[in-house]
Amino acid sequence: MFVLRLIYCVLGLPENPSITRCIFHLTSSVAYRDWLRIVRASSVDSQIDQIVKKVSAGLAILKRARALVPRDTLINMYNALVVPYFDYCSPVWGCIGKCQSERLQKLQNRAARIITNSDYMTPSSCLLHDLGWDTLEERRTKQLAITMYKVVNDHFPFRLHNLFQTTSQVHTYNLRSSAHNLFIPRPLSEAGKRSLHYRGATLWNSLSTTS
Repeated sequence: MFVLRLIYCVLGLPENPSITRCIFHLTSSVAYRDWLRIVRASSVDSQIDQIVKKVSAGLAILKRARALVPRDTLINMYNALVVPYFDYCSPVWGCIGKCQSERLQKLQNRAARIITNSDYMTPSSCLLHDLGWDTLEERRTKQLAITMYKVVNDHFPFRLHNLFQTTSQVHTYNLRSSAHNLFIPRPLSEAGKRSLHYRGATLWNSLSTTS
């Protein structure tokens, strides 16, 4: 059911029993299997492999089109052909390690070089700054922050926010921030620190502290 709720979230649809029954009948579909692969922490590596494969195909199209279209069009093509794969359900799989993060960042750097027609002597950071792009790690953090804002303010079509509790719901301490900060579960392992529950609550509380 959690996977189905994530599907409703991304599609921006209210939960519908009829649609739910149809989805259950289509569990062999590629889209449904993709969602299962993303949610399962053990399959994050395979999800990254799929992203690399699809993004690489998009970059090949950009490279072929570079001599035919202006820069603005290349940027639009990048936003249409590449960015959706970087963002797809990133709050769920965004807990990737340094190695996988670097794999994805190299793809974004390559896209920046294609669009700006730059060689490898130019630092990637300069190209990203010129294009006004965040790094992918920064982008994933912002995507998670947006997700948590929607969760806390009940902007999702389903009640995903029930996965989270405020500190005041767990403790009786009368602290000024208790009503706004989320309760951070104590992780029993490193895998627990990579969960959406832990990362989302930790990020939200850090934003509340700095605001």
